[in-house]
Amino acid sequence: MTPDSVTIEDVLTKRDLVLGDVLELRKIAMRSDADRTALTNLDRDFDKVVAPKLPKEAHSFRKAWCAWALRRTDEARQALSRFRQNGLASFMLGKIAEESEDMPEAVVQYKEAMSELKTEADAALAHANALRRNGQPDKATSELDKIEKKFGENPHAAAQIAYQRGAIAEDEGDIEGALDLYEKALEIMPNHIDAAFRTGSIYDLRGKDDKAAEYYGRCAEGGICHTGAMVNLALLLEDKGEYERAIACYRDVLRAEPNNRRARLFMSGAVESTEEVYDEVERKEREKLDQILRTPVSEFELSVRSRNVLSRMNIRTLGDLVQRTESEMLAYRNFGETSLREIKQLLTAKGLRLGLGRNEVERRQKRERLALVMSDKDSRVLSTPVSEMNLSVRSRRCMARLNIQTVGDLITRSAEELTATKNFGQTSLTEIREKLAQMGLSLRSAKEPPPVVEEDDTEELAVE
Repeated sequence: MTPDSVTIEDVLTKRDLVLGDVLELRKIAMRSDADRTALTNLDRDFDKVVAPKLPKEAHSFRKAWCAWALRRTDEARQALSRFRQNGLASFMLGKIAEESEDMPEAVVQYKEAMSELKTEADAALAHANALRRNGQPDKATSELDKIEKKFGENPHAAAQIAYQRGAIAEDEGDIEGALDLYEKALEIMPNHIDAAFRTGSIYDLRGKDDKAAEYYGRCAEGGICHTGAMVNLALLLEDKGEYERAIACYRDVLRAEPNNRRARLFMSGAVESTEEVYDEVERKEREKLDQILRTPVSEFELSVRSRNVLSRMNIRTLGDLVQRTESEMLAYRNFGETSLREIKQLLTAKGLRLGLGRNEVERRQKRERLALVMSDKDSRVLSTPVSEMNLSVRSRRCMARLNIQTVGDLITRSAEELTATKNFGQTSLTEIREKLAQMGLSLRSAKEPPPVVEEDDTEELAVE
């Protein structure tokens, strides 16, 4: 996030833009769900909120800038291509070309940006990097020499120069030289994400998983998700069987890039692996629970009155007992508060309570396991009531039918379970998935449900 005194709107409506401002808006859009949502809202309400603070001739460029920051690539490319001799527009077009692996076009656009933004080290550095990636290391090295003479006293530029020289060395097979240069970049700028990522990748290829994980982890310290580092870190964690932490990494990637297919695919595999692990855990817990619930109440030291009442109520085991509620027990003749306290103490010692049927016991244990699979942020929303999700009438009624009371309850269900419920179809499923995605969560299973024909909503919409 920008400093507390500077808002996203302040960045977007700044009068005299420099390249750092352009890059900052992109960073904001990648940093968190809240920042991205705020920028999306400003873009949507541009004419009402942003436009009045800018001269009319600046409107079209700022809208193009928003589209680029929010990764609406085709829209941004089309809009930015209208601007001539605009270094910032050329720079963004260079980024778009680089991200789509069109390196010859990136070289052209960055060169144009560099000629217009003569005092901006980042424009020249981007051009040098594009030359390297376009298979022109000699030209890239020559460009870096010029940049070092002009901007070498700038720590940011010095770190970038060291990183790029390291990348050239790595491309040429000088891995030890590359590591030294990456370390130099990190000494100058400890949060240099690209240098940390490349260092982690080298250790990863050498099979030094702990060192690789250390450097991949450093990529997350700057507050911006480096998707490549997080995916690689997640794969290392999966290899160690730490599926919960791997899933948290994949979720971080998907928050930054919701359409990242690689992360989504790998997360599906991690979730399935986690479910296999927990299926075995659940089987053992179920066996343990069965054993506890089969325990005869006659094995416990109860008063004569309590034993007699339980016998007359045909309560033979703890499983029979937890099916009853306090009001049912108190309604029985000769069973008073003293006996109730005695029974409750017995159940509490076993981690049970009256009214806690088998299904609720299993569901509570599943929620506790799910808390382990989630990041800290996700864990905090487990207890959020589904009534606060602003669901449609049909979806709310489905939640009630399935006794789904919280977000934690909801994510224990699969898409198949939901769509098997009466009047719950594909439209409702899409709504649930979108609401959970906004929280960075998902339904239990990654498998897509079979097509379901949605019934007419007319009657229930009228009720709403």
